[in-house]
Amino acid sequence: MEDNTKEEELLKQLYVYVAEQRRAGKLNYEIKNDLKEKGIPEEVIDAVIKSVASHVEVGDTSSSEGGGIPKFLIWILILVILNVMSAAFDWPFWVY
Repeated sequence: MEDNTKEEELLKQLYVYVAEQRRAGKLNYEIKNDLKEKGIPEEVIDAVIKSVASHVEVGDTSSSEGGGIPKFLIWILILVILNVMSAAFDWPFWVY
């Protein structure tokens, strides 16, 4: 039971390491080579990289920063500004 817990902890550390490297912009083959040098089996490395790659974008820090304006709100704001300018400058079109 204790060995199983130790393996789970090592696997968790491996996932965290790979995710940090991907966020830092490191490519998959670079991460794979680093882990191979540390003696981790290639099958395990491939599985972890594939799993992490589906959840972490390369160089993605926006998820940790939070906030921001959703893209659809920016488009709505642009349409509102265009409509106000159309009315103010008597342009012959309105965007609804």
